Amino acid sequence: METIEAAKFKEQCLALLDRLDADGLIVTKRGKPVARLAVRAALPGADRQLARQDQDSRRPSNDWRDLARGC
Repeated sequence: METIEAAKFKEQCLALLDRLDADGLIVTKRGKPVARLAVRAALPGADRQLARQDQDSRRPSNDWRDLARGC
């Protein structure tokens, strides 16, 4: 798995996403890991979770807490 500093990730984000492989990418700050970027298919249950989020985003809500979460 490749490791990259956060500042370099910020500069090259789109290019890194284009060449992301199944191993993924670890983003670090001051040498400590802060994030892991992985291909969607490589994450267990990712398709179900994304589908559920997509369905929830299409459902209208009148609850102010749901509306506030989108801000």
